[in-house]
Amino acid sequence: MQKMIVLLLAASLVACKSKNDNQPIDIAKNEVTQAYLCDSLNGKGKKGLLCKSWEDGHKNKAITISKTRTGNSKTELFIQFYENETVFLNIYDFIEDCPVDFSIDLVKDSFSITDLDNNGSKEITFLYEKACQGGIGPTEMKLMMIENQSKYKIRGLRKDEISRRNNINNDSYDLSTIDASFKKAPKSFLEFAKKIWTEKGGTKLRSFSIEKNATIKKADLFDDNIRITLDTQKVLTYNDPVFFDDSSKVYLEKNDSIKTISSDTYGNYITSYFVFDNGENTLILTKIIGNFINKQKAENNLRVCTLKGLNINIQKLNIDGLLNKLEEDSNCIFKTI
Repeated sequence: MQKMIVLLLAASLVACKSKNDNQPIDIAKNEVTQAYLCDSLNGKGKKGLLCKSWEDGHKNKAITISKTRTGNSKTELFIQFYENETVFLNIYDFIEDCPVDFSIDLVKDSFSITDLDNNGSKEITFLYEKACQGGIGPTEMKLMMIENQSKYKIRGLRKDEISRRNNINNDSYDLSTIDASFKKAPKSFLEFAKKIWTEKGGTKLRSFSIEKNATIKKADLFDDNIRITLDTQKVLTYNDPVFFDDSSKVYLEKNDSIKTISSDTYGNYITSYFVFDNGENTLILTKIIGNFINKQKAENNLRVCTLKGLNINIQKLNIDGLLNKLEEDSNCIFKTI
């Protein structure tokens, strides 16, 4: 009889676990969470807002959210995802040159960890808001849902505090937008995201467009800027991230990506690869290859260094930092020329 009670208790626990698989995990009570990761992670910003860690299969993962305020001119938000203690995904946002009160913060109680599609990979969901205002009004709000390196977004407005407190719809506010990234996600992802968006005071949602993503038809340099022309006839320009000042060229690759090459008079050159992000209307740096001439030996040597797996908005590139990281890479290949 005692054995039978033990078996029934074990079955009961398994059933409870299965029933709650899709519910947000309470990090403090989650026994499989590897909390020690947060003991050594501080985030990039000066003020830490959040650090949570969890177990994804056999991998220990964590997220830090932090911010830095620079006087009355700028505030920055840094979101970093880690596998063990190595960053595999960065998200960055900021406010600057706001003439009135401004802030950028994580929305209270908006963070959750789920496995909505039961595939063993956790979804990390949170919201943050940006405000630049001198009185009461809506704030800009973004929802981010991350599964591994896939990002799903909702962006728009959060109703003012009075409207939220009194459950006022305030139809005069602009609609918020579901990003097209959700078209590739399981249905349960969007259902969960819409629920959280509404609970945190997001304005009414308009569905994402069913039109196909725009593609690049032409790329060139114009007034020292990278200029791209989309198949929708829209023309966009971005500051050319020049690693070397002497020469710069732009090419449109067959896979609808952009390749830029900058070089100097000594024969050094760096090749950068970008893809177009329809949701953000920007170019994303994915890879850079540096070719450095080494003349310290009797015969010239070419040192080829590569940084892969990048995911950096072209408008937020740190050229000096990337160049230093590229030159210091220990996996460079040496060739005789």
